[in-house]
Amino acid sequence: WSQRPHVSFISGLPLMGPECAAWVSQFAHVIPKGKYPKIRFNPEYVVLLTVDEHYAYDNLAKDQQIRFHPKADWGKLYELREKLKDQL
Repeated sequence: WSQRPHVSFISGLPLMGPECAAWVSQFAHVIPKGKYPKIRFNPEYVVLLTVDEHYAYDNLAKDQQIRFHPKADWGKLYELREKLKDQL
């Protein structure tokens, strides 16, 4: 949190601060930490998203994500995911 701008990686929307209960839900693993436990605490594999964007990324299909939040640059997130997967 202290090393990054407090805006969403894909939309630029402002994020809530640590005083909010859902604050931790804004930290999204680009690659599933359950499948790759060694990346769990590596900040390179984590981006900041709004709570709604994080939910959409984890739970919706790509076409649903775009309908859910059409102004977000979902492609940017998927490009990063592919780049990081190549590093594993």
